[in-house]
Amino acid sequence: MLDRGAVTFWEEFDPEAPVETQYDMYGDRFGKSLCHAWAASPIYFLAKYFMGLKFTGVGGKEFVVEPHTEFFDSFDCTLPVAEGKVHIVWDGKELKVEKTTRSKTSS
Repeated sequence: MLDRGAVTFWEEFDPEAPVETQYDMYGDRFGKSLCHAWAASPIYFLAKYFMGLKFTGVGGKEFVVEPHTEFFDSFDCTLPVAEGKVHIVWDGKELKVEKTTRSKTSS
């Protein structure tokens, strides 16, 4: 999907389908949803089972990260956590984990 220009998870993807028909579904020329309702599920599974993000406290404020580096040559992943993000980078040799916190603005 990335090679075809996707920035979200499509409702259905067949890498063997010709580019000119990649958006066809249900007999409609552009019937495929390019941001389908189930699209959050792959993010959850990738975060939990590959990046090893486990929330240990209420509301996502406390967590551990235990990525499964054996499945990857490298990765660069940013995931949402309470009040910010966790950035996980594996270059094949060194693992770096950094949490950033959103700045709170007042009006």
